[in-house]
Amino acid sequence: MDAVNQKKMLLSKWGWMCYEHLKNHRSDIYFELKELGELHQYCYTIQEQAIERKERMMAQAIKANPISEDLKNTDPLKWVAHMNSLKFQVEEIIKAELIFV
Repeated sequence: MDAVNQKKMLLSKWGWMCYEHLKNHRSDIYFELKELGELHQYCYTIQEQAIERKERMMAQAIKANPISEDLKNTDPLKWVAHMNSLKFQVEEIIKAELIFV
């Protein structure tokens, strides 16, 4: 992959998490992908899947655990705590099912 295409496919949190996991815990896959020149593309693909999955799962989590939007104005800390709790749960599932495999 050339440098221009790699710039278009910058890795975010999920891509780097995938990269670090492969490097530190799945060196066989890491070195194979690196040798084939496909490591960056692989991590970017996992990143895209994680982002899409997080959006879908957050919507489902909010629907299953609703909280009043009025709470944003009346008790914003409680609203943020609730949303952060859902986000944490969703991200842990994504890590277990997509990143740390």
